[in-house]
Amino acid sequence: MKKYVAVLFSVIVALSLSACQQPAEESSSNSTSEVSSSQVSAGAQASSEPVPSESGSSSDSASTSRTDSVSSATGQQSALNKAKSYLQVSNFSYQNLVDQLKGEGFSDAEAKYAADNCGADWNEQALQRSKAYLAMAAFSSTGLKKQLEYEHFTSAQADYAVKNCGADWMEQAVKKAKSYLDTAEYTRERLIGQLEYAGFTHEQAVHGAEANGY
Repeated sequence: MKKYVAVLFSVIVALSLSACQQPAEESSSNSTSEVSSSQVSAGAQASSEPVPSESGSSSDSASTSRTDSVSSATGQQSALNKAKSYLQVSNFSYQNLVDQLKGEGFSDAEAKYAADNCGADWNEQALQRSKAYLAMAAFSSTGLKKQLEYEHFTSAQADYAVKNCGADWMEQAVKKAKSYLDTAEYTRERLIGQLEYAGFTHEQAVHGAEANGY
C-alpha cells in the first residue's frame, strides 16, 4: 500500500511539474517569435529606406565640364579671329603675336592656340617686316638681322628675310652714311668706322663714305 501511494505521489508530482514548465516554454517561444518578428520588421524597414543617389552629382559635374569646354572653345576662337585681324594690317613674329594677344586679355593658352592656327607663314612675316624696316631706314644685312631677332623672329626666319628682301647693301651703306652726316660731323675715318660698327663690311662702308664725298 505504501509502495502504491509512493508511486501515485510520484506520478502526481511529475504531472504538476510538467504543467508548471509548459507555460514557461510557451512564453519563451512566444518571446523568441516576437523578437524574430521585430527583427524581420526592422530589416524590412531598413531595406525599404531610399538610398541616396549620386546621379545628381555626376550630372552637375558633366554640366560644369561642358560649360568649361564651351567657354574654352569660345576664347580660342575669339583669339584666333583677333590674330587674323592683326596679321591683315601688320607683320608679326610668332612670339610677338602671342604677346600682343595676351596684352588684349587673352590667356597664354588662347594666344598660343591662335598663333598656332592662324595660318601665318613666319618666314613671310619676317620678310615683310624686313621690307617695312628698309622703307623707313637704312640697314646693313647684319643690322637688319639683329633687328628682326629683336622682334623675336628666329635666326632662320631672319636669315630668310635678309636673303630675300632684295636690298642693295652698298646702297644701304650710302643711305646710312648720309643719315649720320645729317646729324653730326664726321671725318672720313670716323664715318667709315661708324658704318662698320653698324654692320656694314669695310668695302660697303668705304663706298658709303665716298658716295657722300668722303
